[in-house]
Amino acid sequence: MPKPSLSHGVTDTPRARFLCALKGGAPDRVPYFEYAIHRSVALAAFGRCPEDPLEFNRMVGRADLEVWRKPPVFARYVRTPDGRTHLAEGLIRTRRDCRKLFKLPNPLRWAGGREAPTALDDAAARVAGKGEFALGLVVSLSADPTLLSMGFDGLSYALADDPGLVGELLDRYADWVVAVLEAYQKLGFDFVLCGDDLAHKTAPFMSPGVFRDIFLPRMKRVADAIRLPWILHCDGNLRLIWADLLSLGMNALHPIEPEAMDIFELKREMAGRLTLCGNFDINLLALGTPEAVRREVLGKMRALAPGGGYVAASSTSIPEYVKPECFRAMIQAMDEFHAER
Repeated sequence: MPKPSLSHGVTDTPRARFLCALKGGAPDRVPYFEYAIHRSVALAAFGRCPEDPLEFNRMVGRADLEVWRKPPVFARYVRTPDGRTHLAEGLIRTRRDCRKLFKLPNPLRWAGGREAPTALDDAAARVAGKGEFALGLVVSLSADPTLLSMGFDGLSYALADDPGLVGELLDRYADWVVAVLEAYQKLGFDFVLCGDDLAHKTAPFMSPGVFRDIFLPRMKRVADAIRLPWILHCDGNLRLIWADLLSLGMNALHPIEPEAMDIFELKREMAGRLTLCGNFDINLLALGTPEAVRREVLGKMRALAPGGGYVAASSTSIPEYVKPECFRAMIQAMDEFHAER
């Protein structure tokens, strides 16, 4: 996707600021993006947690809202004593598993976890009610649901014994997401977020050759169907497949884990070519002090905001284990940064 023309200068709504930064511009205020904020953290941090998503965004200063339409994953989940749900194993390991279990729902009736005849109408209502915020459509480029449905061990065995099975799952997921994009992009969304984790903190999950030969062509087919500005969400160290990922044409990369990628190096390397989104250390937010979070946020915003092409965000999202006082310190530090300007 070619980069849209840049729009520098004053922008007066969270949506305008976010889209300006997403296209590489420098809005008058750095937008804050967070695709998930656990309500218990917000309530403890601010003493209230509005049910209305617009009021919630105004409270925390967030620029975005999302409608999730990621495809279903065929896996077994377990609930741990702390009440959290974790993926235990992928269920698609063989062609027999695929024939028996791999049945995707109607892409126009899938509502991010359930099948509903009103899925498209519900999304249209969200578009109509987005207010001053940027509304994103959350999908996948096909890699993430394939990896989760097969599991690391299932994927590894299949790549050795039957790589065609991996390609088949990727193809079917890609077809499904392209159908979602075709219908939903007509409704008035502002951007697309593709969630496809591909790497550990040290390297990609698969070799660069496997990524290039098997994964990339299917992901590119989905990327080519995106007609809106879009963000690639991908954790981990992506350096070994960096050139291949850039060929997808995304506008922005999120969340740029501090332990995996050097955001300052990326800023120097990608200035004017790719918007960077994130990098506020989740470990500090979960385990640190408010003062340490303040230093982190101010230091990174002072270094990354000049010249545009930066969106403030955590290095993942705001899950329930983030300290409320640290979340509040992050929001306050962003306000402090803007007061300095």
